Amino acid sequence: MKKLIVGLFAALLMGTGLVAFTDGAAVAACPYTGCIDTSTDAGGQHVVRRGSRPSTIVRVFTAGNGQPKGTVFVTYERVKGGFSKTVTVGYHGHSVSFKGPVLTKTGKYKVVAHFSPKSGSPWSPSQDSYGLKVRR
Repeated sequence: MKKLIVGLFAALLMGTGLVAFTDGAAVAACPYTGCIDTSTDAGGQHVVRRGSRPSTIVRVFTAGNGQPKGTVFVTYERVKGGFSKTVTVGYHGHSVSFKGPVLTKTGKYKVVAHFSPKSGSPWSPSQDSYGLKVRR
């Protein structure tokens, strides 16, 4: 009996528009029905010396001749832990080249580049990663 009453109450609320079941993240990411897919290409040095700053190049591709605009977040993270640093760079349709943080610990690192489009734009977010090794 309780399930019947709760079901009728839920149907009444949904019918009046007071309750909606939608995915807020998908709506906030792209306000258009036909979002344009992007692909991020991150690359750079694969081996660097301890105490140096690795150079990283990030490019965002899309089908057609559009130029996506937004922000690129590049995270340098040591695989064994103990270090994580994120660098934020504006992206305006062309490849971005920059120096990362100073890496003082030797070992393997993972570099992840995440493209986040401007709010209200038709571009979809994307990401790419590559490995980096710090030697003496």
